[in-house]
Amino acid sequence: MEWGFYAHRKINYYAIFTVPPPLNQLFKEHIDYISEHAIDPDKRRYANTYEGWRHYIDLDSWMKEDSCVLQRNYFLDRAMTGNWSIKQGEEVHAVELCGFHSGQLHLMHDSYNLSLDSVGIALDFLEHYYHDQFSISDFITEEYTFEELIFEDNLLESGILPYYFLSGYHQLVKEMKGGSVSEVLQKCAELGHYISDAHVPLHTTSNYNGQATGQEGIHAFWETRIPELFAEGEFTHWVGKAEYIGNKVDFIWEIILSSHKLVDKVLNAEITARAQIDEMDHFCFEDRGSQFVRTQCPEFAKAYREAMGGMVEDRWKASIKAVGSIWYSAWLDAGEPELWGMETGLPLKDSSILNNMENVMKNGKFLGRDH
Repeated sequence: MEWGFYAHRKINYYAIFTVPPPLNQLFKEHIDYISEHAIDPDKRRYANTYEGWRHYIDLDSWMKEDSCVLQRNYFLDRAMTGNWSIKQGEEVHAVELCGFHSGQLHLMHDSYNLSLDSVGIALDFLEHYYHDQFSISDFITEEYTFEELIFEDNLLESGILPYYFLSGYHQLVKEMKGGSVSEVLQKCAELGHYISDAHVPLHTTSNYNGQATGQEGIHAFWETRIPELFAEGEFTHWVGKAEYIGNKVDFIWEIILSSHKLVDKVLNAEITARAQIDEMDHFCFEDRGSQFVRTQCPEFAKAYREAMGGMVEDRWKASIKAVGSIWYSAWLDAGEPELWGMETGLPLKDSSILNNMENVMKNGKFLGRDH
């Protein structure tokens, strides 16, 4: 699981201490809630197939040489990476997307040159946020004689982490402006989760668990086993004060791109560590409550950590600073409201929903990709 339950809780916990007063007054008062609810997005992965798409983006699907072809805009990227087609009677014809300008999306076919209102299509995309195929609304295409304009998505299953983060940020600012403290705390806790996920290199590649390189299990090795063994005693948790983030788009994409640059090192360092440790010492069995589980031996984990040169700790610290900075930025963008003076009752609705998720987690599996 992304950073593991342990790491997500701890990253949110330490991020609270980066936030300056007076905002930290609210967070410290509810530090247990913000820490515990950091794992809610992972719990939803047992109930919703589409939740998993929010936790990653396979940049290798969108890299051309050393550059990413995505435009960092959900509407444009979804439109330009998808497939478009026209249905006329029993025939379906592919349509070529030519570009976007002057508020219009331009598509071309032998018999049609289409100029469609981008605002209308953007609203259609929002209405069908998690649909992999749907028809564009008639009112957008009513001037044309074909029966149906069909859009087929190619973006969702490659992951939408940076786009969903931006949506979550705007929701947080809105709640800070006039919502309830309970909703603010919930959205802070969950936004921290997605920011932390963006710092994990294996959340930026289709080879997310080493399955393409014979390194199955490396995902949990990097983000769960190493933090559990070393974070408490050997990682530095003080990262300085949270800072205001001006450009939120650049902020999340810079994190994503920096994570992606580390993918090869994540994989190669595991091979190096494996060669240094006797095969009999690669895996051990540990007692985890009522279970006896197979996991990487401490010696193997130490060698892997050293082969990466402190990468996990660096991403851990960067996560803490980034989470605190985004919480602080949302508060400033909301106009510095006095949140600590609002109603502070925690949401009752979470208890039943999350208890049901707990029951599903005990016996269920992730819906969608197990990244």
